[in-house]
Amino acid sequence: MGENSTMKSLNPRIQKELDNLEPLEYKINEVLIDWDPVGVKNMEGVEESVYLEYLKYIPEIKRYLENSWDLSELIDDLEENRIGYFSTSEEKREEVVKALMGLIKG
Repeated sequence: MGENSTMKSLNPRIQKELDNLEPLEYKINEVLIDWDPVGVKNMEGVEESVYLEYLKYIPEIKRYLENSWDLSELIDDLEENRIGYFSTSEEKREEVVKALMGLIKG
């Protein structure tokens, strides 16, 4: 298994998608999976799809990180306007921003 392999065995299609991520992209995805504002991890029968659920947001988040732009505005926009509603607390969104910022500072 490659550098971006997860600990457990995933559907080969999902694993292929994850293996195509750059290390920073993979780490961003891990933060988004942990956040999981849609709650995919808790949806019986589709739990594995959480690994793919947030991939579409990675390029924009990466661009924000690389340019030191305000991630809190983006995270709020993602949850309120693109995902459709606020389902996590302001504190949780702040934790997500901190975790994402820590990826480039560490």
